[in-house]
Amino acid sequence: MPSAVLDHWRAVPATHRRWIVINSVIISAIWNLFINGAIAWVSSKGHPHIPLWSTPLLGGPNLITDTIGTLFLLPFTTCIGVTFGVRQAQGKGVLTDLEAHEKGPRWLTDLPPTLLRRSTRLGLVVTRALGPLSVVILLIGFGNGIERTSFVLYKAVLGLALGLVVTPFIALAAMGNSHAGTAETPEGATV
Repeated sequence: MPSAVLDHWRAVPATHRRWIVINSVIISAIWNLFINGAIAWVSSKGHPHIPLWSTPLLGGPNLITDTIGTLFLLPFTTCIGVTFGVRQAQGKGVLTDLEAHEKGPRWLTDLPPTLLRRSTRLGLVVTRALGPLSVVILLIGFGNGIERTSFVLYKAVLGLALGLVVTPFIALAAMGNSHAGTAETPEGATV
């Protein structure tokens, strides 16, 4: 782990670190593993072989669009759920809003304050960062597609790994912005 990340982690209060480990690592990992596996199981029912590519929605599940969809939707939905969890813990007095020096790197503290915009931005950033490499890996390694059981396992592991990477950052972002769960008016102003 790079020194700057460790230095930042040490600056985060112990209560917040414990909340992140329990809720954003352990519980999130279990949820992501089972939810992504279940979605893959249900979506692939009746499809013994999952192709690399097919027409989205009409052609059934496929590796490329399901992977890209997961890269966007997992951070998007995780941001909503974790932000509500942080707000609930803050409301109970378990967590406080982080101080300026505890909030993390600028890219994390500069996320939009409204929940919908924050969730969308995180989904887009993750998709943009990991999407092209994911497609290349799929093209090289899985050009002929995979069997349904392997697809379910792949999606479960993808959800687990992606969640382990993004969820702690999402929790820090929510802890560092007391307005992260506020509503948005039609004009885009924070309420």
